[in-house]
Amino acid sequence: MSDSGTERFGPRPEGDPTRTAAGWERRFIADGQRAQEVADLYSQLGYEVCMDPLGPGDLSEGCEDCALVEFLQFRVVYTRRSLHSDEAVGRSDEAATQEQS
Repeated sequence: MSDSGTERFGPRPEGDPTRTAAGWERRFIADGQRAQEVADLYSQLGYEVCMDPLGPGDLSEGCEDCALVEFLQFRVVYTRRSLHSDEAVGRSDEAATQEQS
């Protein structure tokens, strides 16, 4: 394993083919708590967010049986632009301007 630890994650950096065909973009892998924090941030920015449990192709050999992966509930985070994202962001900006007045 390299010093950076990046070899722990497997050969599917492009993500689940079914998800990508539906317009989802794989962002990264994170533990459950961090994945939820980032999902909330992406949602506030107008993205749809989806989180999947790690699959067999998401980890390198030797890491599949790691208890930490299960304990920390690692997730693959996917995003895609919401159809209404520009409207939602616009409304948020407008509401913030009204609150400041």
